[in-house]
Amino acid sequence: MDFYNGFKRELLGQVKTDTLRYKTIEQSPAETSEDMLMFYESMFKRHHSDWAFNEHSRVNYMLFKTALDGVP
Repeated sequence: MDFYNGFKRELLGQVKTDTLRYKTIEQSPAETSEDMLMFYESMFKRHHSDWAFNEHSRVNYMLFKTALDGVP
């Protein structure tokens, strides 16, 4: 179980980084198609990092729930 040690913190850091990048790109005007592509990729990364963080939290909850359900 040491694999998960610090993993949530790492995922949260990734979410914060991707959100900051997304907000920075969102506030700058899109002048070329490359800017629009960069905005789309940033939005995609932000969505997936949010999803990974939430999925990690859900898995931890289910592991604890399963362990506690097994206790008589």
